[in-house]
Amino acid sequence: MKKLSVIICIVCLLSNTIAYGNETPTTYSINQKIEKLKQCNIINCYEDGNFYPEKNITRAEFCKMVAVMSGMDTEKSNITNTFFSDVPKEHWANQYVMFCYDKGLVSGVMQAEKLYFVDLDENGNEVGRSEAFYKDNFNELYGTNATIPENLFAPNDYISYQDALKILMCTLGYEELAKRRGDYPIGYVTAAKEIGIINSAFSNTDYISRESAAEIIYNSLFTPLLIRRDISDENGDRTEFFMADGKNGTQLQTLYKRHFEKHE
Repeated sequence: MKKLSVIICIVCLLSNTIAYGNETPTTYSINQKIEKLKQCNIINCYEDGNFYPEKNITRAEFCKMVAVMSGMDTEKSNITNTFFSDVPKEHWANQYVMFCYDKGLVSGVMQAEKLYFVDLDENGNEVGRSEAFYKDNFNELYGTNATIPENLFAPNDYISYQDALKILMCTLGYEELAKRRGDYPIGYVTAAKEIGIINSAFSNTDYISRESAAEIIYNSLFTPLLIRRDISDENGDRTEFFMADGKNGTQLQTLYKRHFEKHE
């Protein structure tokens, strides 16, 4: 009888610092990078035509960037289902948030100790919030028959660096590396530095500006993907990961090559 075993084999790149060469010049200025992302429709200006690089980016806006960079066709998207109570199907970002949710990139904010009620207009946009509360004294405040709001995403809250990096690392396939580096949040930050997504110092809980978000999105777009390969043979079942960087017999694979290069 064949012996069944599960072995996770991580190639040497997970035990060493990773170096790679981008397909596009890394010496581009931030303005050049922003223009490149605009061409790909990953980022957009506001209605007045300004980008406002210094403004913090929201969780919904970041999901839109990640969804488009991952190949989501916004014109052909037929995503109409919803999961988060504060992102109904009429919300402008529902298709982007659900795209990220379906791929396991986001999970909402229900783990937070401090919650709040969200008031929406007829289009699903947030127009206000009622008083915040803490889960541990919710029943004391609102009665034993009251129900804590479920499945909150907080789309208009600003996203922190550590949350943004976690989403990107999972998008690129580097979740296993991040877990080996200490898991959330420090593991994702450390792994992001190793593969070149970030190179500047910041506090993990800092909110990320639109300019900084463009920087890490651009870097991620040209980062070699970490590919998972499940193998089953006489030695049992195992999972291997390899960097698709065009070296050692691998074919270079990046999100840019997959979804945008053909349009140039």
